Amino acid sequence: MILLKTNKNESWQFFYEPNRGICQRRGNHIPQLLYPDGCEDFDANCDEQGRIHIIATNADRDLVYFVHDGHNWQQHTLLKSRGSAVAGQFRLLPVGRWQNLFYTLMLEDRTLLIHHIIDAPASPAVLDCVEGSFACALSDHDSIALLYKKKEGLFTREYQWNQKQWSEPVALSQQGEIADCVCLPDGTLGTLTYSPDTIFFHGKESLVIEAETSLPPCLAYVDGILWIVWEEEGRIRACRSEDDGAHFDAPTRFLTSAPIQRFSVRPTRFPHATCNFALGSVGALSVIGKRFSEPFPTPAELRRMGQEVEELAENDELFALRAEIARLKKELEKTANHP
Repeated sequence: MILLKTNKNESWQFFYEPNRGICQRRGNHIPQLLYPDGCEDFDANCDEQGRIHIIATNADRDLVYFVHDGHNWQQHTLLKSRGSAVAGQFRLLPVGRWQNLFYTLMLEDRTLLIHHIIDAPASPAVLDCVEGSFACALSDHDSIALLYKKKEGLFTREYQWNQKQWSEPVALSQQGEIADCVCLPDGTLGTLTYSPDTIFFHGKESLVIEAETSLPPCLAYVDGILWIVWEEEGRIRACRSEDDGAHFDAPTRFLTSAPIQRFSVRPTRFPHATCNFALGSVGALSVIGKRFSEPFPTPAELRRMGQEVEELAENDELFALRAEIARLKKELEKTANHP
C-alpha cells in the first residue's frame, strides 16, 4: 500500500488487491477499484500542485500512467509491450510539474535502467545495464542521484536538472546489496547497503550495524534528521543522526506487537502536507506514515503507532473478507441463473 496526503491535506491510499487490481481509497470512503488490469508492481506520488501520479503495468506488460488533477483520473499508455520485455521496479520522482520515472526493463539476457521524464519531448534514456535493484533520491536543488549495481560493483550517477545531463558513473567500494540512498543538504550522497547480518551506511562517515534482516533497510532525511530504519526479528528498528550522518544515536525499537513483513520510508518535499514515513506492513497492508518532529516520539507515542498498525491490519482483513463474500455471492448468483 502507498499512503499519500495532498497539499490540501486529503488522504489517499493505493494498494493492490489480488484478483481485483489496483484499488484506491480517499479519506475514510469505501475502497474503490481504480485499475482492474493493474499488477502488483506500481508506484504513486503527489506533486507540489496536489496532483497524484501513478505508474503501473497490466497483464499485457504495457506501461500505464494515471494522473489525478483534483477532480478526475486521466489514463495514458506510455509504452506498449513488444516481445518479451518486462518493466518493473517503478519509482516516480517529481521535479516541479515534471515526473521523473525510473524503472528496469528486462530484455532477453540484459536488464536496462531507464529514465523517462513524463510529458517531456525527449525519449526515455537507457542509463546502464544493471543487476538487481536500484535506488534513487532527489535533492533540494532538484538534482537526482542513482545508486545501482553492475557486475563490476556498485555505481552512482547524478542528473543535474538545470543542465538536463547525467554525470559519468562513479564506482563505489561499498559492499552488500543495494537498499537505499538519500541526498544530504551539503551535496553528499548517503548510501545504504546490506547483507543478511549487516547494514552498511556511507556518507560523511561510515557506519556498520550488526542486524539480521531479510528486508532492505531504508534511509530518510526529515526536518534536519537523517534516519536509518530496518527490520529485525519481525520488528522495526531505527537510529538517527542530527549532524547529517557524522554520528548516529543508539538504535530504537518501534513498539508494535504485529510482525513486520515489509516496509518502506518515503520522505516528501513538502513535509507539512504529507506523510514522511511508512513504517511497515502487516500482511498486505503497509503501515501508516508518521511525520517525526522534535522532540523524538515518546514511548507512549510509539506505542500508539503500534496500536494504529494493528487497527489498520484489522481494517484490511475486514475489507478482504467483504471482498471475498461479494465474490462468493456473485458465484452463487451465476450458479442460480445457470444451473
